[in-house]
Amino acid sequence: MNTLAINTALPFTEIALLHEDKPVESVSWQSNFNESEKVLPELQKIIAAHGPGIDRVFVVTGPGSFTGLRIGITIANTLAYALKKPIIGMNTFDYLSAKIGDLALAIVLRAGGGKLAIKLPGQDGHSFLEKSALSAFLADLHGLKGVVTDMRDLDKDHLALPNGVDWIGFDALPSMAQVLCDVILSTDSVDLPAHDQVKPVYLSAPHITESKKPLFT
Repeated sequence: MNTLAINTALPFTEIALLHEDKPVESVSWQSNFNESEKVLPELQKIIAAHGPGIDRVFVVTGPGSFTGLRIGITIANTLAYALKKPIIGMNTFDYLSAKIGDLALAIVLRAGGGKLAIKLPGQDGHSFLEKSALSAFLADLHGLKGVVTDMRDLDKDHLALPNGVDWIGFDALPSMAQVLCDVILSTDSVDLPAHDQVKPVYLSAPHITESKKPLFT
């Protein structure tokens, strides 16, 4: 059983190939709004090096970057369709929770319109709050050690964390290959149904600017 895994939902892009739930290849990089130029070449390298035998595709479905999600999920759906293989989707909160494990870390994702979505340790689901209220909200929590977030550095610089609470970078968490092997694919604790295709998950409707050009001239 060969599993090809893709995550383009977050500022840290990840691709992994597993054989019998053991890591074969794992690459990651800080995304820079150029995933359309980087993901496919990396996938081609992996498939060329290890053969085309893909039995299933795993993809992080969001929430996350609008453009990143479109790229990753389109590639995952296309591969699954072309190879006639099942695709497994997992939302970002569950994926990051699997990476975090028992660590006392909060997950904070941008939700648009000055809002944030936050998932606390042990919490089912997530809640929303204004970005400006995050510091006061975290100050009322006890035992929290860090915050994993997709917020930009500029935003984080203007938000003071309580003493003893640190920003945790995605590169400090276990790799996609490791968490797939050790947590996600190794237990029955996470429901991972297989589909013919998956759809991206957004915290708010993507803002699409309508063209002012006439459709027909």
